[in-house]
Amino acid sequence: MSVGGAGGRRGSRAVPAGTLTLAACRAEATVARISAALDLERAQTPSVIVTSELLGTAAGERRTDRSWEGGMPVKVLVTGGASGLGLAMASALAAAGAAVALTSRSGRRADSVAAGVPGAVGIELDVRDESSVARAVDEAWSRLGGIDMLVNNAGIGMRTVNPRFMTHPQGFWEVPVEGFRAVIETNLTGYFLVAREVVPRMLAAGGGRIVNVSVSQSTMHRAGFVPYGSSRAGSEALSRIMAADLRGTGVTVNLLLPGGATVTGMLPLDAVPEGQRFLEPAVMGPPIVWLASDDAAGVHDERIVAVEFERWLLDRNGRR
Repeated sequence: MSVGGAGGRRGSRAVPAGTLTLAACRAEATVARISAALDLERAQTPSVIVTSELLGTAAGERRTDRSWEGGMPVKVLVTGGASGLGLAMASALAAAGAAVALTSRSGRRADSVAAGVPGAVGIELDVRDESSVARAVDEAWSRLGGIDMLVNNAGIGMRTVNPRFMTHPQGFWEVPVEGFRAVIETNLTGYFLVAREVVPRMLAAGGGRIVNVSVSQSTMHRAGFVPYGSSRAGSEALSRIMAADLRGTGVTVNLLLPGGATVTGMLPLDAVPEGQRFLEPAVMGPPIVWLASDDAAGVHDERIVAVEFERWLLDRNGRR
């Protein structure tokens, strides 16, 4: 069963407010653990198959938008999709019926992880390198038959400049220049380069969706979080400007963040404050599937916090 289109109109049949919220609750209640062999990360994904009814479209109703005419699945490129949040989102989308291309700097690793995600393909991509971005987008477009949604997720964290950042933060003046540049080039410039390559294709195709993964605002100004906090503040500002530039074009841009520290390879789990609680990557599943659905057509320039998604959706339905 396909999930909804990239830029089309909703079906004419009315759907009661809160329908998707129930689906999100079911999804979160049926989370399946992904293999622990994937870099010791506990990425999880909803195992529920998302049907047209759960996504708010009447069963059997013909899609009228450009991408889904003929029942073709949504085509999604997830950068950094071989682990952590990226893998959780790629897996949730694939379980919902999407065709997914997930990327990693290592082509071998991308292929290996994609083999465990139904219908997914793996692609080598270094988001810091323009030529790598161009090749990867070309390959994703060719293998998927287009790209309806880009999930900008690839990133590196504080461990690359300070392995003990959770317990022994360092001042910005102590951060190695090469480490600063690597994080900024990956987390900020990488979002720009991939979107810059994908958007002209989306515009030519008549529409598309971009989801930029972000972090809590406290991370952006927390002591000891240069350059990670700075890179994420920059990518969030970039996303807002992307949304302004693309308003009215048929290409939508939204931000999605977990809403707290999450169990990914960015965390030094052997060196964290005692009693610290973490989210699981699976928290990103329900909102990313919804953002790919017909119900999210026209949703633009929103900042969605995954742990608050159910309440956000109820509030949104109540305002309509």
